[in-house]
Amino acid sequence: MKIHGKYEVTQEQYEVVMGSNPSSFKGPRLPVTNVSLEDYQEFIKRLNSNKDEILKLELQEFELEGKIQSAECNLEDLRKELSRLSEKIYNQQLKNYKLINL
Repeated sequence: MKIHGKYEVTQEQYEVVMGSNPSSFKGPRLPVTNVSLEDYQEFIKRLNSNKDEILKLELQEFELEGKIQSAECNLEDLRKELSRLSEKIYNQQLKNYKLINL
């Protein structure tokens, strides 16, 4: 389903507005299908009356994506630190081994 022919409406978006998903092949990011002209008109009517709620949902999604990206960066930093510490422990064990076997 396309609004004004520019963007396809995802099943997730359609379900938020309409409360149901008529699509045969399900997937939140897939375009919604099997929508009648009457359903399309009702969707537009509800969308226009719920603009503030839709904008809040989009803002929440944007904030969540930012938190996920931040967590991924933190995870990468932790991996680097773990690798550094593992190497340090290995080197210390190797040094101890060499001292013992002198």
